[in-house]
Amino acid sequence: MSLLEEPMHPGEVLKELYLDPLDMGAIALARRLGVLRRGSSGLSRG
Repeated sequence: MSLLEEPMHPGEVLKELYLDPLDMGAIALARRLGVLRRGSSGLSRG
């Protein structure tokens, strides 16, 4: 299957391209962005 047929969830992209390489979790991301923890953890979990 190609990405056009089955695209990745935005949270999966965020996790693979940014959170994992930076060794950052959803809580740290929320603090850096100044948003609620609930929103960033929900997004990163998909």
